[in-house]
Amino acid sequence: MQEEGPDDLNDPKSRHDYIASHTQNFLAAQVRALRGDRTQKAFAELVGITQQQVSQLERGHSYPSLRVMLRIAAALDHAVIAGWVDFATFRQMRDHLNTHSMPPTTDPPDQESGAETPC
Repeated sequence: MQEEGPDDLNDPKSRHDYIASHTQNFLAAQVRALRGDRTQKAFAELVGITQQQVSQLERGHSYPSLRVMLRIAAALDHAVIAGWVDFATFRQMRDHLNTHSMPPTTDPPDQESGAETPC
């Protein structure tokens, strides 16, 4: 099976570009999924950003700042997990960081059982 990504992942610039592209696409898809059936304007008002910012985030035209990520999390009762890993770890985790394996949910935690809904 051929590796997805740039031809030369041994080159630091290629690795950086690949990670940046993957991360930006992942975050864009997460923002879109978290918006759900809301309009961009309604989501923006809920989160405290502009509709234009929501549009740019969803299209992958800008990265959300940590402040915006925390606003989205607070508005939807979610958490933000962020950190740094080396490239080998990123490659191992990559398959778990896609919109099919980790779709965010807008469902509230299950209050009766104390179980939380995964994001």
